[in-house]
Amino acid sequence: MFKYLGLLCVVGSVWCGNLVEVLQTDGESLLIKYVTAAGLAPAILAGTYTIFAPTDAAFNAVGTEAELLKDTAALAEILKYHVVKGVIPSTAAKNELQLETLAGTKIRFNTYSHNHAVTVEGSKITKFDLSASNGIIHVIEKVMMPPSGDIVDLVVGTSDLSTLLAQVQDVGLASALKGDGLTVFAPTNAAFARLGSTLLRRITSNKGLLKEILEYHVVPHTEYSAGLYNREFLRTLDRHHDTIRVHAYGGGISINNGKVTQADIAATNGVVHVIDHVLIPARYLLFLGFGKVSNWSSFLTAELGIAPVTTWYFRIFAKAVVSLRSSASVPTASNAESVGAKIVYVPGKKVLKNYGLNMFRYCCIFLAVHCVFGGNLVEVLQANGESRLVQYATACGLADTILGGTFTIFAPTNAAFDALGTEQELLSDKTVLTTILLYHLTNGVIRSTDAKNELTVESVAGLKVRFNIYEHNNAVTVEGAKISKFDLDASNGIVHVIDKVMIPPTGGVVDLVSGNKDLSTLLSLVQKANITGIIQSDPLTVFAPTNAAFSRLSSNVLNRLNSDTALLKEVLEYHLVPHTEYSPGLYNREYLRTLDAKRDVIRLSVSGRGVSVNSYGHVITADIPATNGVVHLIDHVLVPLRYWRTFGFGK
Repeated sequence: MFKYLGLLCVVGSVWCGNLVEVLQTDGESLLIKYVTAAGLAPAILAGTYTIFAPTDAAFNAVGTEAELLKDTAALAEILKYHVVKGVIPSTAAKNELQLETLAGTKIRFNTYSHNHAVTVEGSKITKFDLSASNGIIHVIEKVMMPPSGDIVDLVVGTSDLSTLLAQVQDVGLASALKGDGLTVFAPTNAAFARLGSTLLRRITSNKGLLKEILEYHVVPHTEYSAGLYNREFLRTLDRHHDTIRVHAYGGGISINNGKVTQADIAATNGVVHVIDHVLIPARYLLFLGFGKVSNWSSFLTAELGIAPVTTWYFRIFAKAVVSLRSSASVPTASNAESVGAKIVYVPGKKVLKNYGLNMFRYCCIFLAVHCVFGGNLVEVLQANGESRLVQYATACGLADTILGGTFTIFAPTNAAFDALGTEQELLSDKTVLTTILLYHLTNGVIRSTDAKNELTVESVAGLKVRFNIYEHNNAVTVEGAKISKFDLDASNGIVHVIDKVMIPPTGGVVDLVSGNKDLSTLLSLVQKANITGIIQSDPLTVFAPTNAAFSRLSSNVLNRLNSDTALLKEVLEYHLVPHTEYSPGLYNREYLRTLDAKRDVIRLSVSGRGVSVNSYGHVITADIPATNGVVHLIDHVLVPLRYWRTFGFGK
């Protein structure tokens, strides 16, 4: 054995070489030159390190050799920012993982699965795991510059962001911008000036509105340009968690209508992209008087998702408004008055009478068409084929209720009701059925354009239903039921068709775990680790191991968990995801960040056979709703990868 180990060491030395030799072999000659000039070569050869090695082209993009070597002290700080103690292989790279460098500041990993990219401080890693006898090398495409401070410091130190700084301070948002893992799309002074003095004054005079608009520029995770892709939607920090849309193209990146003019400005707590327009949530565009739409029918249908028949109504109404404007602006002797140097046209009695008649005619047509084409909610349900829902609503005496108010109905298909039970079974207890049906009704009209991720609205049953938007799967759900048809207009409300019957939850996640005898082990460990408060947070997804899952662990591992409360807490938190992930939103090779101390990610595998987590944990019961999220039962206990050796897992 000693001979073989000796031979292994000799071969490792011959084939790998030390860090400097591997860099030379791979062609990073400028890095070696600068490391030597800065006097860092002996230190690198004397320890075990991970080097993030910029290519020669990356250094050339920063400056000439003469420029970089002019201040070797500054150069040394930049180079030390690329070196981390110990060996960090590619398998250890997790999204938002931070490592301390020899410069004393941290660098951040980001993994962007959809772009097949892994970055460190926004610089894409092009080669992984070049092994050396005293460490490992990852080649990167850009030179990383140590940030001068956090996002607030960056904004304070940039003169072209002084208007943004003033607004942030005005609404007390600075503390929020000191959180970790943030992306800020920062409008320049010129961007605010584009709003015009009147509009800017209107926004800044309303502190609540200003705060919401500013939060609409902040994304609660780190999005460098290497991770952005065309038609990506990023959820923001504003109170409605509105999304902004990314356009990535050959000429650059734009966010909604704002173009990124300077990308990837690193901060200690995230990244800043400078943009040339102020971003406004769509629901405020009309309120604030934005823009000019050349084709309203196309705009309403394609952009806002309003049904084509409704756009026809809109055109009728718009024609009436145009009638007023055209009638009132015809200069006549009776309606022209001189005011200073301007001529103001005041509608005369005849003009107003004509306008009134026109408006009355168009409104009559509007109402007539609405009654003919829309019908009431029951008629729309019947016309669209949801006969089971109409039948059960009638049997429970709810038809008059539905006709007597204005409602949004989430209408299960006939197939959805059939999957729940036979007519005889469902009608056997009308009290229960009535509660279920009322859970599908909300007061007022909620259109598809109102649906925001994690938005909850109160149902007529007195319980809330939750919207979720899963862009990657092109799915919108309500309590996990996928909406298959949107915005069926009725004269007294609106209908959205869903693919499942929603069953009202019996309580929060804690209540659900407490009431399921197959989760008794999980319940006792949750109480032992004192994380009951955490699983009462909203929203939450729990991958809940069954009793059988815990019994699969060896007695040694179970004893270790029971004796180390901090370790137990971290393992349990590794099963919690801080947002709502129903089955329609899950996709193959998706990574979900968890609530454990290191914010480790779990990986999903989705196939025709079902959903598995980290390949060894299988979802055996999915989509159990709770008032504060959703629970999926799994058949294995999930353990963060860094504890596998501790627990003696794997081979």
